Amino acid sequence: MTILVDGTAYLLETNTERVVLGYYYRRKAIQERYDSLYGVDSGIKGRAMRKLKEREKRNDIKWKIANIIVRAARERQYAIVLERLGRNPANGMIKRIGDKQLRHRIYQASFRGIQRAIEEKAREYGVPIAYVNPKNTSRLCPIHNAPIVYNNSSRIGKCSAGGELWHRDVAAVWNLLLRAHQGDVGNAQSLVGLP
Repeated sequence: MTILVDGTAYLLETNTERVVLGYYYRRKAIQERYDSLYGVDSGIKGRAMRKLKEREKRNDIKWKIANIIVRAARERQYAIVLERLGRNPANGMIKRIGDKQLRHRIYQASFRGIQRAIEEKAREYGVPIAYVNPKNTSRLCPIHNAPIVYNNSSRIGKCSAGGELWHRDVAAVWNLLLRAHQGDVGNAQSLVGLP
């Protein structure tokens, strides 16, 4: 998760990957063991699966991130700019990916869930939210509006016009902010003139 505060981009490490993949392997091991011993529909297997507490761990991460973002915005009297996501944002990403584990990890990332947590906390603290179309935000240089060239699936690319290096997520948050300032916020109130 990447946030932009006072002109500095922060990449928040959520460790969701470790939780999701760890759960994937532990669940698979429990299923193989208990299915052979007690059968597919055993209550013992269900109790063992509930002890993994993957959902609780992911919810805890989600609410902690929402707290960090909303409190930072509230302290500075900023608005929060979020990507306008479709109904199932993970489905578009999954289409191009063949690796089963990576598909599972992306699907479990819960983009809409994190956004809903941020929205709920923002309402609680009275922080305004604007939604921006995220199309091409990580592909264009925020300075030159030129394409950024990424090599070999790298997250760091080079601006084709100015030659600056950009992390994909940093370029995206800067472009989201610029679009919000230009009034490209869809149905939400325009941020033009607001900090």
